[in-house]
Amino acid sequence: MNEQRYDIVDMAENASAFGFSLGKGALKYIYKVSSLEALKDSFNAFDFERLLQRCEYFVYEHDKISENTKKEFYADLKHNTQNQNFIYEFVEKLRTTPFDLNARIVARLSSELVKNKSLNYYESIILTNIHMFNNIDWHKIYNHLKDIYSGSLQSHSISLKTQAKTFPVNDYKDHVIFNKLTLLGVILPSTVVQQPAQVMEPKNTFQFESPTYYITDCTDAFYKILGDVIEYDTKLQ
Repeated sequence: MNEQRYDIVDMAENASAFGFSLGKGALKYIYKVSSLEALKDSFNAFDFERLLQRCEYFVYEHDKISENTKKEFYADLKHNTQNQNFIYEFVEKLRTTPFDLNARIVARLSSELVKNKSLNYYESIILTNIHMFNNIDWHKIYNHLKDIYSGSLQSHSISLKTQAKTFPVNDYKDHVIFNKLTLLGVILPSTVVQQPAQVMEPKNTFQFESPTYYITDCTDAFYKILGDVIEYDTKLQ
């Protein structure tokens, strides 16, 4: 048994001591300390306080999961190498991301892992690529999708998924955000995204075309996760 797996198995066997909270339990065992206070020797004051605060995101998400579900997850975790690797990835992104919204999304993904004992393909793509996004990206994407999903149409209606939507691209920032969104696999582009064409004008400005796309079941799931995270974040401000 390698050292990494030993640490996670040890955490799984003692998970009840942390109320089955993935964040704080994982920190203790991954960083090989006897208590969270002992981490102060490994981080500066700001990093330590930020890490503890972000652990609360995990606590908030995991408090919504039943105790039986959490117990089943930790019992399975001892033998599930893929989920052990996911936990290490959660903690690493929790520690390194400069954006709190990214940390909140990671915490939400961790709750999906516990509830389902795995991440689906789409969720694993988000975890892999979340470092590419910042708070401006998330708010732009969420506000656009909110406009799409609002109204009388239901998120799973046939008409909503068969009608092409237009993503508003007014500047280079919007162009980059749309490309990130397609890379994430959340939407299905209906046309090839064109490179911005340079216009020979005094200020050397650019013209941008607003691309079209289709929403999918992945869009539905993503919108729910992002909406929960942003709405919760807004209430705290």
